[in-house]
Parts: sequence; structure tokens; C-alpha cells
Amino acid sequence: MDVAFPIPAKREKSPKLFSPDSQGGSTAIVALRSRKYRSKNGRASRRRLQVEHLESRIAFTATRIELTSNLDWYVAPGAEVAYHAQAGGGNGQYEYRFWLRDPDQSWEQVRGWNSSDTWFWDTAGEISGDYRIQADAREIGSSVSREVGTVTQLEIAPLTPSTGVTLSTDSPPQITTGKTITFTAQGQGGSELYEYRYWMQQAGQDWLLARDYSSDPEWGWDTTGIQQGNHSVRVDVRTAGSTADQEASAEYTHLLTAQEVATGVTLASDQSRRVNPGATIEFTADGVGGSGEYEYRFWMRSASGSWSVVQGYSTDSHWQWDTTDLPSSRYFVQVDVRSQGSILSREAAQVIEHLVTDVPPVTGVNLISNAPSGPIRPGTNIQFQALAAGGAASPEYRFWLHSESTSWQLVRDYSTDSTWSWDTSAAKWETYWVQVDARSEGSSESQEASAVISSVIISPPTSLQLVSDQPRSIHPGTILSLNVQATGGAGEQEYRYWLRSKSGSWQVVRNYSTDPSWNWDTSGASNEIYYVQVDVRTAGLPGKRHGATVATFVVSPVDAATGLSITSDASGSIPPGTAVEITAQGTGGSGNFEYRFWLESVEGSWAVVQDYSTQATCAWPNADAPVGVYMVQVDVRSVGSPDEREVARTLRLDVRESQDQLWDRLIRPYLADPLWTNRDAYDAGQSLMIPLQAAFTGDHPEWRQDFADHFRNLIDSGELEELDGRLARLQYLYVASRFVGLAAASNDYDLIPAELVTLLYDEVERYWQIEPSQNYHAGVLVTFTGGIKEHLDWKLNSSYEDYGVARAITDVDLFVLGVAAELKGYERVSARVESRSAMLDEVTDTTVRVFQQEVQQTGGGGWLFQPGVFAEHSDYQFAGHDSIVNHLSPDPVTGIASDSSHAHRLPVLLTSFANAWSADSSERLMFEDLRAGLEIQFMDVVLQPPDANFAGYRTTNYMDGRNGLYRYGYSTAANSNGYGPYELSGTMTLGWWSFLGTERVREVYANLANAYPLATNLIETYVGPNTTREQHPLVALPHTFDNGFRELLARLAAELQI
Repeated sequence: MDVAFPIPAKREKSPKLFSPDSQGGSTAIVALRSRKYRSKNGRASRRRLQVEHLESRIAFTATRIELTSNLDWYVAPGAEVAYHAQAGGGNGQYEYRFWLRDPDQSWEQVRGWNSSDTWFWDTAGEISGDYRIQADAREIGSSVSREVGTVTQLEIAPLTPSTGVTLSTDSPPQITTGKTITFTAQGQGGSELYEYRYWMQQAGQDWLLARDYSSDPEWGWDTTGIQQGNHSVRVDVRTAGSTADQEASAEYTHLLTAQEVATGVTLASDQSRRVNPGATIEFTADGVGGSGEYEYRFWMRSASGSWSVVQGYSTDSHWQWDTTDLPSSRYFVQVDVRSQGSILSREAAQVIEHLVTDVPPVTGVNLISNAPSGPIRPGTNIQFQALAAGGAASPEYRFWLHSESTSWQLVRDYSTDSTWSWDTSAAKWETYWVQVDARSEGSSESQEASAVISSVIISPPTSLQLVSDQPRSIHPGTILSLNVQATGGAGEQEYRYWLRSKSGSWQVVRNYSTDPSWNWDTSGASNEIYYVQVDVRTAGLPGKRHGATVATFVVSPVDAATGLSITSDASGSIPPGTAVEITAQGTGGSGNFEYRFWLESVEGSWAVVQDYSTQATCAWPNADAPVGVYMVQVDVRSVGSPDEREVARTLRLDVRESQDQLWDRLIRPYLADPLWTNRDAYDAGQSLMIPLQAAFTGDHPEWRQDFADHFRNLIDSGELEELDGRLARLQYLYVASRFVGLAAASNDYDLIPAELVTLLYDEVERYWQIEPSQNYHAGVLVTFTGGIKEHLDWKLNSSYEDYGVARAITDVDLFVLGVAAELKGYERVSARVESRSAMLDEVTDTTVRVFQQEVQQTGGGGWLFQPGVFAEHSDYQFAGHDSIVNHLSPDPVTGIASDSSHAHRLPVLLTSFANAWSADSSERLMFEDLRAGLEIQFMDVVLQPPDANFAGYRTTNYMDGRNGLYRYGYSTAANSNGYGPYELSGTMTLGWWSFLGTERVREVYANLANAYPLATNLIETYVGPNTTREQHPLVALPHTFDNGFRELLARLAAELQI
């Protein structure tokens, strides 16, 4: 099977693209030629791809290639690996070339073209990590760069021996010959990457190798023709790549029989469970499964005896038991069954119980107590009385106790005493249950009847509040009436009051009493702070209190301040170094106040910055303050008051760089770099969309010029040709097309390099109708020589049931549609008609068709794009799992929606699609309605607001609200562990959802902007399993979350206009 893979940067570029034709050869579809063009200012040249159709016939070409190795994909340093390539198709005469990519993502050609199909690699000296090996093939004598290629993986890491292995099977221990048994091994410990070897030992013979070492943990054993008897299977395990003979092993034994074994047996008797001595009981057995022809064996034992055979194996399925003269006891009868002719001792068994006794059973029991109704106090002694009905003259009773926090405990075993007394002194405050079992005296039954009642032990109040008829600050001589308000609990409570001055010690001023109130006469009290404490306990219960509460009062010669306001001469985001003046104003009280000012640092520590004085202002220089959120607190009290504070208020100060400062520090130097490279183009396409929109919808001419200079540098460099990743290239060029569209809409035509517009037309034409488009279906690489145009037409005319994921509208498709839409909008605004305008009409018409056909409405006004189409995609194969563990099995979800990390592009794309059409057109209205519906889907289903468990915004992993795993085992995800629930949330911080354009979306981004600097757990969730790709330092994860870049995106998104 062909494999799509990135072409190494060091390869020579292929001059032609080929597609099989109907006559068995291949036709050269296009030739891509590079021609230099001089820019209008003469400073540099650029390259433009020209397309020429060729009609020449060429020879057969290789159409497929496989790459295998002599070792598994996980080896220790120093292992020698042999890679064998095998091409197919064409004339059968091939030459091969091999490449190696190291863990630093660098490709190197390790063997040039040669007819040898094998390359040997000695890994000695190689660093540990993930390697990729690529093999190219072409026919001998061919001049093309390659005709087919494929890639495989090798992991080099020190080997840790496995510590054990388990062996399981899908069959019972007894099985009929002729069946296939599947064994499954699971290694333990070590590197968690294993290989397994299977051995077989047939009855009475030596061990034979059944399958040598392989990473496949399963092995199937076909027992056709195997003789009856016990046969054993052993599995050896070792760490993948290990040279040890084995590190652990496990065995499993099966008994093979010639007949089908019975799978079960039923056993019935013609009497009730309880019989009198002398009764005759007939037992009837009936085998299940197997051959259908059975023989039966009957056993019997008493409760204290041992098993004995009462009827040996025979075809008779009945046995009669005469219980005459048997002592009273419980008896057990067992039947064994096996197919006639079986060599097994038994194939199935069943047991039935009978009680032989002449004692009549208890038929019921009643349980009562002397406990009062409702809750009771700990220490109460409760009497329980049981009364049995029926049975012998002297029944016996057993008592159990159980609470909310404990399981059932036996508190009194069987006795003829029908009463039990419970001392609740040690009982907790919770509900208890008492159960009594009853049976006739002499009965061997565990119990013949039972009854349960419950009691609730009293609990103290759940909350206490001490209230006063006076304010907190009082003059000496005032009498305070204090009262305790208790909530919760049950029963009568009693209260004790304490008093302490700030300079004194605690004194009891009123001992325990059921009166919850107390009056305090402050005559003679000094001017200072006092504390009043009240204790509570259940009335009549000695010992420590059950609860307490404290209130604070101030005895002061002056009236206390009652209010306070705080203002500052700075609001919003305060640039670092800006001096801030805070002004306080007390109200009420004496009117003569003093103030104290506090400041909380970004680390969370408080410090007094200006102690109590009558000065109502405080200047904070903010000279060296780091960026972050600061809190200012002002305390106020009347002059002469002994109170610590009478009123306090806080004020938030956000010390942040302004948007202009962040732009100058981050965006401008970012745009000054050549972002059209393989390393940076993908991230630039994501990171620049919000700054670009802000530059043109706000009053920022210098920001617009930064983008104009960047795209002029792109044209002058002529280096775009080197960007060979389709998705990265088109995502970056989509930003360029948005720049053209926004500049035209703003009448800033002088900012647009004419060559940029031409380049964008070229790119649309190239991908739309010239460069072949490919995808896989049923393991076959399908090529559409008519480009995305032909490919999309096939997708829209194919059914999901027949083609599944092959119908997926990809990011590449959408970005081509997006670039074309921006060019169409550019033509509409500028009234320009270009030679390729008809092509743009074709693209935009197809875009309308795509969204008319592939959108599925959901309840509540939202919608999903192509739900279910990606269910078979490898990225979605583990979406049914909600947690990440090793060695998960695929669990795809039928009908699943697209992931939210890719869907975040839709708001911008829908904006482009709408702008391609005139304001009064039905097409524009359709796309604007879709954008409104997407806003509902995002806000009501996907977005998860902050809650008690997580202080930031999150998004579900999928657009239908599902939150299962995404890209489990993906190559660029750290440790290949994929994305767990909510771990795609970081995409939201790029800001593209703000193109939905509603106030509530802007509010989300405003709240997100205010949350910076983000807490560590938020950043960890937003980053998820970090990419292994090398990134530009300004946008690299996780640094982009703390260097101000993502913060600026959130602030711009909060104000975005579309």
C-alpha cells in the first residue's frame, strides 16, 4: 500500500507527476517549471510555477512498495537492522534509495540509488529516540526523482527487561478437538514493548516451537487432528529488541476431547427445600450442550460430613433419596454430567440443598424498641424486643448493628433471649439499623425470618451565628444583647458565653444554660477590641462542647466609619512603569478618618505600603513591578478608634503592556522573520489571523504596514517554492489572501504587492485544476489528475456509506476554497476582472454546494460539518475512550463530529465565503446564517465555562460535545499519548472563534485576557501533549502563553470586529 509522507528537504525535486492510464502505461500529466520574475522595484527575483501539458507516452512505472526489517520497531542501541524494500508494478526491474530521519527531525540520504533492495543499519552510537526510515523506488533507467516511496518507524531506547507475563485464552479449559484456540499474552514491567514466542507440548511429548518471537501477543492453535488428552501451551516474553532468550514465561493447559463437552446441567427435586425425616425425594438432572447424549453421577453430603457417591455414572438422570432415620441437618446433593464416552471426570456440575428436620420453621418475627420517636442523644440505653411467629416453642434470636459509616456487625449471637440492650454512649451522630434473625431452636438454618428497625442518634447544630442588637463598634456603657442562632441538629441545646479583651485572657461570663442569650454591660470596659465566644452542646450531655462561634466588638470613644470608596487615576491595563495614585474616602462615623494602604503582589503576598495616617492618597510608583494583577486594600477607621479597621475595600490593578507595546515586542519582530519556511508557515498561518484582522478593523496604520512589509519580503525572497507541505503552505497563503481582501476593503491598495495577488491566483489554479489530488480508499491510493476540482466533485457525488473517510472535505480543500473566496471578494471590491475570474466563480459555486450538502443541523440552532465522515480516520480511532492508558484498543464512535481543533478555522472561512458575495445575495446570507448557527454550537455545546474544578475556559474535543481521546499515538504528540479530555482547548486561545462576531464570544475572550498570567494547570491543559515539531521561539509552546503572545491574541479577539 502506498503511504503519503513528507518529502525530505534534501531530496532533488521531482519534475513530473504521473497517473496510471487505461493502456497499462502512464501519461505525464503536468510538468512544473520554475521561471524567475523580476520584482517591480528590481530588488530581488521570485519564482513562479508554470504549467505545461505534455502528451508524450512514458514507460511503465513502479506503483507500490513495501518496506520490512529483520527486527521489531523497538531496538536497543547497537542493534543491527536490515531493511528490505520490495517494489511492484512496472516492468519489475527496480533500483532503490534509502533515507533516515533522526529524532531532531533532520532527513539524511543514507544510501543512493542502487539495484540492491536491502540497507543495513548499525545503530551503535545512535542517540535514543524516534527514527523514520524511508525507501524510494523507481525503474532502472528512470530519470524521475522517485516513482513510489514508503516510510517506517524505529524506536531506539535502552532496554529494560520485562518482569512477567500473563497468558489467557478465548476457550474453556476443556474443548473438543477441531476447534481453534486463540491465546493472548500480556507482558509486564520493563519497557512495556514486548515480543512473544509460543511453544506447544502435546500429551506425553516434548515441547515444540509453535511460533518464534513476534510483537503480536496473540497466537491461534488449530486443534484439528490433535489426539485427546492434556496439552500445554507456553509463552516466553522479552522486551522488544532484547537478545535474551526469554525474560519471563507462562503456561496454560487444555484438555482436548473427541466429543463436544456438556456446557451445563440442571438439577431439580420433587420436594420443597424443607422436608421431614422419612420423606423420599426424587432428583432429576438434565445435561446442556455437548453431544446431547449424557451420563450422570450423583453425590450427597450432610452439613458436617464429606461427599460420597450415591449413584455412579450411568445414563439414568434420576436418583431417589430416602431420608428415613436421617438426623436433622442440611444436606447437599450434587450431580456431575459428561457426554457419553468422555474421558473427563466431569464436564459440568450442579448442587441442590435440602433441610431434613421435624422442627417447624419460624414464619416471621417482629422487632420493637423503647427508643423515643425521632433523634436520640448519645448515651441513651435502648432496649430491643423480638417476637417470633410459628416454629418451635422456643425460638432463638441473633442481633446485628449497622450504621451509615460501618457495615453490619454481629452484636449478639443466637440465644433464646429475645431482648438486646444497646448502650449508645460511643455512638456517632448518624443513623443506625438493628436487625434480628430468628429461627426455631435446634434448626440448622442460618435464619428463618428477620426484621430491621432504625434509630437516629442526635446531631449538634450544623451552624452557629452570634447576633447583637448593637453595631460592631460601641461606646463604653452600652449594653449589648447577644443571642445565638443555631441551625440544623436536633434536640435541646445549651450555651456557654466567654469574653476576652485583646490585651486580656478568656473568662467565662455565663455558664451552660438552655438560654441562648446574654447581655453584656460595657460600663467600665476599656477602649479596645473584645471577643465574645459562645459554646454549644446537647442539653444534659457532659463533656466537651459540640460547636462554638466567636464575634468581635470594639469599645471606642468615637463613632466608627461606616463606608469607604477607593479610586485610582489609572484604569484598565496599566503599562509597567506608570505611576498610580490611589485615593480613599471614608464615610459615616466621626468624619475624621485615618487610612492604611496594602498591596498584594503578583505572587500573592500582602504588604503595608502606607501605614495609618490621615492622608487619603497613596502613590505607587510601579517602576519595577512585573506584569500581572495587583490588589490594593485600604483600611479606614475614625481617628482615636482602637479598632484594627472599621471598613476595608479592595481595588484591582492590572499591570500589563499595552497592545501597542506587545505588538512592538512580539508581532513586529515575528513579521520581520521569513515565516514562509517549512518550520514556521503552519504556526504563522494560525498565529497571525487575529493580529491581521485587528490591524485593518482598528485604527492601526503602522500595524497594516508591518503586514505589507512582510508580504513584500515574501515576494522579494522568491523562497515560497521551498515550502513543500501542502497544509502549511495553504494555511499561510490563506492569511496572505485575507491581507489582500482586508487591504482592498480598507482602500489600502498601495499596501498590496501586485505580485502577491498573481501568486495567489497561481496557487488557486495550481491546486484547483492542475496538481493531482490524492487520497486513500480501502488501502488504495487514488489519484485525481484534475486536481481538487475533480476530487471535490467526486466527494460530493459519492455516498458516505460506500466511501466513508475518503469523502472528507480536508483542510487543504477548505483553504483553497478560502483563498479563492478572498480573491473573489477582492475582485468584487476593486471591480477588477482577471483572466482567471471564471475559475474563481467555479470555486465559489462549489463552496456553496459543499456547505449546502455537507452541513447537518442539530437541535437548538447549531450544526455540524460532515458528522461521521471522520469516524474511520486514525486520529479518531480512540474517541470512545475518556482516559489515556497504555495499550488501548481502538474504540471509534459512529457518527462522531469533527474535532474542535480543526473546526476552529470555520468562523474565519465562513467570513471569507460570505465576503465573496454581494451584500444582498442569497449566498452571502447563507454563509452568515451558518456563522450564526456555528456560534450556537460553539457556545452552547463545545465551550465549557470556568467552574469549581477548573478556573479557565475549556472546549470539548469534538464539536458534538463528545470529549474522548484524539490522536492517540500520533507521531507529533509528546510520548505519542494523544490528547485527553479538554486537551484541544488550547486552540481556542488562538482567537479564531472570535470571528463568530457576537458579544458573548467577545466576552469569553475578554475574560480569557483578564486571566493572564495563566495558572500552571491552565497552561498544561491548553498545551496538552506538546508537539515535537521545532517552532519559532515567539510562538513555541508553552512559552507563547507566558511571553505575552497568546495574551495579546485574547485581548485583540475581545475587541474584534468583522
